[in-house]
Amino acid sequence: IDLDSTFAMANYQLAYAYQWNFNNVKAEKYIRQAVKYIESVPDKERLYIRAQSIKDFTSRIPLYEEIIDKYPNEKLAYFELGDMLFHSYQTDKSLSYLEKSYQLDPSFELAIEHLGWAYLSQDEHEKNIELTLKSESIYPNSKRYKMDVLNAYLYAGKFDEFFAKMRVIEDQEVQLINTDLAFGNGYYVSGDYQNAEKRLLKAKNKDFYASMLQLQYTSIMRADLDSFIKYSDEALMKYAKDGHYSNYVKTLINRSLALVMVFDDKLGAAKILSEIESLFQDPSKKMTFNEVAGPYKMKLINTYELIDNEQKAKELSDKTFGSNFNTDIISRAKKYQKDKLYQKAIPLYQKLLAGGDNNAKLIIKFNM
Repeated sequence: IDLDSTFAMANYQLAYAYQWNFNNVKAEKYIRQAVKYIESVPDKERLYIRAQSIKDFTSRIPLYEEIIDKYPNEKLAYFELGDMLFHSYQTDKSLSYLEKSYQLDPSFELAIEHLGWAYLSQDEHEKNIELTLKSESIYPNSKRYKMDVLNAYLYAGKFDEFFAKMRVIEDQEVQLINTDLAFGNGYYVSGDYQNAEKRLLKAKNKDFYASMLQLQYTSIMRADLDSFIKYSDEALMKYAKDGHYSNYVKTLINRSLALVMVFDDKLGAAKILSEIESLFQDPSKKMTFNEVAGPYKMKLINTYELIDNEQKAKELSDKTFGSNFNTDIISRAKKYQKDKLYQKAIPLYQKLLAGGDNNAKLIIKFNM
């Protein structure tokens, strides 16, 4: 774009990338530029640009269907349809599109990732195990796909198989993964928090961020506030010393959410939210809300909701999502819940529960 501001596909791809990080402001900026120069691209790419320019995700579906009609082997269009449904509380309906995208190209990483999420959301654990094993065979030197295989067994509750595989890996001379971190995660998921903590402490030297994050989660699961604060403080001190403000803000966001959601400390959470806002306003830190990773944007919004700062939650939600997600039903459910009209809230939550992804299900069940 620096070389040619009229380059429609570069603008489109930037809009697409910013959308994935839930940066609605920049996504809209670049898609407007792509639409402005849409006549310069071929027919198929025009359809993708037109779809991206529609703010409501579900309203994009007819355009992706049109792409499939014209280009039946277009893996990205099948993926986009599956993605729209997956994030619109229709995970069950998304499966056929994600599976088709994957069948067209078993190495297509977006399809692999989202199909795995969809299988997990629908408790299709055997299919997820099969998917991860095939993906590992395609990417044999990838740490990510090796971990996906292990996690597939772990999340299926097949703890014996998981730990057997881990012992084999640990005995190997060359290891792609941090075995202490993987063992720690395995003990955490299986409920053995004491052994999880031991392994995660050993993992710190190789992978500080992931091990410290998991240590904080382990403390939360034990409802051990002192331990949670200790590990959170240790992480914050290191990130401040290293000037790593992305991880610093992530840790603060996790801490504020845990304080209000798990430890019922609204005042403590509010103080941390004030610190986060100060960081966003400090140019020397080069860390604004827009730079926060997508999942952490959602956690921050959730925390503001839980401390009853609805105005701030809405402001950040508009920046994050715009009109991309159809949130009308869940917004109404939350409103009924806040007004203590529980008998009106519950049916709305139940309606969303069956088709939600795992993250949505957790939030819905928490609210219920």
